[in-house]
Amino acid sequence: MTRAAGAVLLGALAVLLALNVAAIARRYEELRPKGEGDPAPAVALHPLDEHGPAALADLRGKVVLIDFWATWCGPCRASMPAVERVWQRFRGQGLEVVSINVEGDAAKARAFAAGFTPPLTFPLYVDDGSAAAAFHADAIPHVVLVDKQGTMRFVHVGGTDEEDLAGRVAALLR
Repeated sequence: MTRAAGAVLLGALAVLLALNVAAIARRYEELRPKGEGDPAPAVALHPLDEHGPAALADLRGKVVLIDFWATWCGPCRASMPAVERVWQRFRGQGLEVVSINVEGDAAKARAFAAGFTPPLTFPLYVDDGSAAAAFHADAIPHVVLVDKQGTMRFVHVGGTDEEDLAGRVAALLR
């Protein structure tokens, strides 16, 4: 390769790099992982109960516990009874649970929930992938607490500590 061809190639690569950096900078807010203090993404909800809310925005004014899970996930299975107890404890005070199965299979989600004793009574949803993507729920279980104004106040990946979660919910309900 001649010196001139190398310089042209290097210049072209520099231009492509600059364009890539500019494109990322323009889309930074969209690409940045969402977390505590950010507004909860506006997502459509797909409730297993036909009377459930169709959008997260429908729950504005309530504290919302969002729980992403899958039937094959052991830590998800272990966390479900804690979510149920928190739901039972605070639902009359303004807590809503949006428990989202990331597999998108309503029959599988229903069968999974039916296998618990005592039974799970919090609302179940299935995801077409858009809610998990909007919340950057790349690992499960993935729990998000949203305050009454629609701001994410707690984001946690992994097993649920029931007392910690209950304390956070109680604080948001005040």
